[in-house]
Amino acid sequence: MCSLRMSGRTSVTARRELLASYAELVITHSRLIRVLAQDPAAANSAKVRAAWPQLYDQLRQQLTGHEAPSQAELTRARAALGAIHAALQSAGVDDKDPEIRAAALAAACGALGIPAPRHHQ
Repeated sequence: MCSLRMSGRTSVTARRELLASYAELVITHSRLIRVLAQDPAAANSAKVRAAWPQLYDQLRQQLTGHEAPSQAELTRARAALGAIHAALQSAGVDDKDPEIRAAALAAACGALGIPAPRHHQ
């Protein structure tokens, strides 16, 4: 994962862009994500088990905004990622709808306590 840090902190803009990129990844690879989450063979794969925790920790740390986050900050980052998944991977949700995407990003930004991008109608 590339570093978004500037002077030991990640800017609000970079954190928001990271959330937006993560939302796009969730939309683009939603079927794969479902398989990884629901298929016991995928969940028990040695490669997945080896790679996922490190990648998730890096993502979570980038979202907190600094190198030594508190447990509360890590919780907010987990909530932001969960907001994206809940909003975009729920049954019957049109993840192609720009309003749905904007709402998912706004919820994730809210969990982090950063301003959401302005949604233009």
